[in-house]
Amino acid sequence: MKKFTSLLALFLICFGITASAQTIESIGQNITDPATQLTDGTYVLLKNVEKGYLYVGKNFLLQSNATAPVVGTGTEYIWKVSVREDGMVAFYATDGRLIGRPNFKQPANSLKTVKQMGAWNVVEKYGTTTNWQLHVKWTYNDNPHEFILATNNAGNLVAEKVSNPSANAAFEIIPVVVAKTQDQKDVEAIVTAWTGLEKYAGGIADLKPINACKTKAEAEAAVKAAVKNPIDDTEYFQILNVKSGKALNAVNGALSSVEASAFDANQLWKLGKNAEGKYTLLHVNYNQFAQSPGTNALAAAEVVLDVKGMDLAQWSLSTAGTNFLTLNADGTVGSATAATEEGAQWYLVPKKDLKVALTPVYAADGTTVVDAWGSIYLPFDATCGNSAAPFELYGVSAAGDGVATLQKLTDLKTQGVKVGKGLIIHAVAKSDGNFQLEYGFKIGKNAKNATEDQSWNLLSGTNVEKAVEGTEYVLGLKDGKVAGLYAPKAEILKVNKAFFVPTTAAVNGFRFDFGETTGIEAVAPVEEANAVYYDLSGRRVLTPSNGVYIKNGKKVYVK
Repeated sequence: MKKFTSLLALFLICFGITASAQTIESIGQNITDPATQLTDGTYVLLKNVEKGYLYVGKNFLLQSNATAPVVGTGTEYIWKVSVREDGMVAFYATDGRLIGRPNFKQPANSLKTVKQMGAWNVVEKYGTTTNWQLHVKWTYNDNPHEFILATNNAGNLVAEKVSNPSANAAFEIIPVVVAKTQDQKDVEAIVTAWTGLEKYAGGIADLKPINACKTKAEAEAAVKAAVKNPIDDTEYFQILNVKSGKALNAVNGALSSVEASAFDANQLWKLGKNAEGKYTLLHVNYNQFAQSPGTNALAAAEVVLDVKGMDLAQWSLSTAGTNFLTLNADGTVGSATAATEEGAQWYLVPKKDLKVALTPVYAADGTTVVDAWGSIYLPFDATCGNSAAPFELYGVSAAGDGVATLQKLTDLKTQGVKVGKGLIIHAVAKSDGNFQLEYGFKIGKNAKNATEDQSWNLLSGTNVEKAVEGTEYVLGLKDGKVAGLYAPKAEILKVNKAFFVPTTAAVNGFRFDFGETTGIEAVAPVEEANAVYYDLSGRRVLTPSNGVYIKNGKKVYVK
């Protein structure tokens, strides 16, 4: 005979539900497997097969009634199921007390308080797949006791000996759906409104205490107590517009907006707090401050802003509480006269990580990734992430005679990006042969300053838009396959990417070879990267040098 153990505790779950407010919304079919069908937070009817439905009668007397409760009624018949972590199941009544230990063959006097009870229950199969016995076990003076719940001829709940149960000890357990009270609906609405906001400054990390509140007023008070001023001036923030979801950034020294991304360091800001509790808004890449809303150009002058929390983890940014930073419908940054105007509400997102997307190298089939590379340059130190996938990070340590040397960082737990130094990121194939095409760095409070000396590293970069001067070599792929440092085709260098400026005579580019110390050999110009060359015997040459070749049907000489 299969059985499972549960705590028989028939008392009210205090969710602010009054006995007169809780009613049945729908009634299901008898359960056939309590161990799997009795789930936490659900409701049931307990029906004695001989006398009817168990309910809380006058003076808290537990009785049974042959008349079935119907939809819209049934307050005194409802029992709530609670499943503990150890698998025990408890039944709770809506009267606020716990069932007493009935005298054998005598009615239960009344429901007791929790401290007066302390008994354990076993639900055991009785005859058929839908009938069950409710065994109650407890210990008194170190002596174990057990009885079975049943009903007497009057329909009152009594106890029977385990060794001699009667037909009155069989129960059916019927699932029901209970209509929510208005308080429940109000609390649920508050929890729903705050769900998903925990990642924002002013969000609530743990909503369980709010969800357990009895009334709307209690939930609102719990929210107020849970929301603290979370702005830490040592953190980096991403500032997202509530209306559009776009992130505040800066382009050409002026405020702008862009789609939010975990890969874009140009979306990072710092909020510096002064003695009066007000803030300056520093764009990290430009190292300049946002000015009064309406003036989009960044500047070196510090402008104090009121950064005030609103409802649902939203914030307003203003000067003197009258001029509010806003994002217009067309994505341009402007100003508003009130924090309630559309586009004037913002989320402040503490950023602890920054991702870097790597460029894949494909095999001849065009789909299989055989290699992946990326680069990074930041205005702050960043620690390497704890990626399970293998990666290699390099700097350039020497250059001369058309050859540069890559030096690999040896300890990614303590090493990383140093201010003013670029790095090249190389993904290594995982054990399954696949490549991870992104790498994460820890930033802000989440980062430990990279402790190694990188004065040897010749890789530089830019944190702002910078016109190509003709001396820079950036990470790229020749013919989509050969990773190396090449002269950029674009006229503007990419922000937060590394580049290399050799001190030797200019060359067309550098190709990577693998190894702990890797030579980078001079290759064809980047603008020639897509051209096809053949030697005089008609064989294709991927990297022509110092000779005569066939290109586009004509002989050419490559130095």
